[in-house]
Amino acid sequence: MLLSRTPDSPLETRYVDLIYLRIADADGQSSVIAHGNDVTESVLATQELSRAKQLLFDQFAKLPVPTYLWESREDDFVLLISNEAAVRAAPSHGSRAIGRLSRDLFPGMDAVREEMATALRDNVVVRCTAQFDGGPKLGMRRVELTIGPQQPSRVLVHAVDTTARIELEAQLRQAQKMDAVGRLAGGVAHDFNNLLTVIGAHAAFLLESLDSGDALHEDAEAIQKAGIRAAGLTRQLLAFSRKQILKPSVLDLNAVVGEMENMLRRLLGEDIEIVTRLAPIVKSVIADASQIEQVIMNLAVNGRDAMPDGGTLTISTQTMTIDESSVHSQHIVPRGEYALIEVSDTGVGMDATVKARLFEPFFTTKELGKGTGLGLATVYGVVKQSAGYILVDSTPGKGTTFRVYLPAVEPSAARDDLRVAEDSAVRGIETILLVEDEPAVREIARRILIQKGYVVLPASNGAEALATSAAFDSTIHLVISDSVMPGMTGAEVVRRLQEQRPGLKALFMSGYTDDEILRRGIVSSTAAFIQKPFMRDDFSRAVREVLDG
Repeated sequence: MLLSRTPDSPLETRYVDLIYLRIADADGQSSVIAHGNDVTESVLATQELSRAKQLLFDQFAKLPVPTYLWESREDDFVLLISNEAAVRAAPSHGSRAIGRLSRDLFPGMDAVREEMATALRDNVVVRCTAQFDGGPKLGMRRVELTIGPQQPSRVLVHAVDTTARIELEAQLRQAQKMDAVGRLAGGVAHDFNNLLTVIGAHAAFLLESLDSGDALHEDAEAIQKAGIRAAGLTRQLLAFSRKQILKPSVLDLNAVVGEMENMLRRLLGEDIEIVTRLAPIVKSVIADASQIEQVIMNLAVNGRDAMPDGGTLTISTQTMTIDESSVHSQHIVPRGEYALIEVSDTGVGMDATVKARLFEPFFTTKELGKGTGLGLATVYGVVKQSAGYILVDSTPGKGTTFRVYLPAVEPSAARDDLRVAEDSAVRGIETILLVEDEPAVREIARRILIQKGYVVLPASNGAEALATSAAFDSTIHLVISDSVMPGMTGAEVVRRLQEQRPGLKALFMSGYTDDEILRRGIVSSTAAFIQKPFMRDDFSRAVREVLDG
């Protein structure tokens, strides 16, 4: 009501607690006596408390971390309230979970209940981790819990889902390990190829000089064949290290699988049933056709080896969109549209230990002498170099499924994507000595090479190049030299560098035409040469071809 505290003060709203008393006199006349108590301060305090409670509740509800308030109930805890983030994290534990016991909501989590009891009993904050089954959609989840006591009988629990972070950390560790092994494998392959070139050439010389009936002819032939097989292994190492030259094109995966089906039946044998489940329409991809065929063949052979007593190998294709609902792959495969190749077998399967090392070069579970351990390493390298992803699901005794995700392209975008794929196919990690007297050209070439992943040692002239080579203790894989420079020609620089480092490869560049260079005798007709001015992609491709030649 509107009241004035004093006759001269303004009217204001006051809350008054009134008590009315009816009194009757001897004549039967009644009167009412009212007694009022000003409770304004008490009412305002109650309203403020109510607003504070509502604000606290709203803040609780909007906390970004799933949060639960539990109350002790005998040997268990009952859920009093949970916030919106908790409902999103576990929809099955929404409003229907209020009032239920933790043992009913999270069976098998006795250790967490003990930690809640400890926090309440000792009045301390407890931190722990737990795993729970989030149902068919969410799967097993790992959470970090912070349990705070709310005396006398309640605990507040913050639950941070760390499943994705842990998976990403594991993927990062695996990627770093594979990258390190890949760098080693690629370096070994390149150096080993130099040795194989010598071995193969001398074996050929021997075969030419020996009669077919000579006892040594068979030995020379065995050396040559071993060299050829070894060259095949180095090619697989290069595939794993993602340093091979790819020839990307627009591919229809259904057509690739269809063309391989008869060959796979002959390769795998009669005791393996091959089933193909190809979606009517699968979006195109940008990849090297021969390498994708190699991926499918290696996965098929791996499946055959996992089914020694026969079984079924299933190859399927489909277009798949990865989004937030793709629970099992979204943390590994980025969101987007993919063409999927799936190869499944009904074989022996594998445990977590084998899966962790599955794509490592030379790792194999086969008997000694029955496998190189490079089949799946090659698959990994090809898929990665094709900008794709590969996942594996396997359980001992229940078979294995490999899923290869390749980025899908629209026909209108195929040309641009093909250009990007061709660009990615000319990357490397080798060390290159760059000799160029023109600073601007040297800087441009250096930047291009660094962008492609190479280690670059720049030099402005022949003398500096020789000094840089002498001071550099590790391997130099290629020298790129301008053909015409003051003081020392490119050919002289390369000759002296190759005396220091036998087997060093070379690429010449010059503003002169190649005919002029040959006419002037600056370089030989067999030397690798690129004409200035050159485009970035042409330069990158020339470098890669010389390194892999």
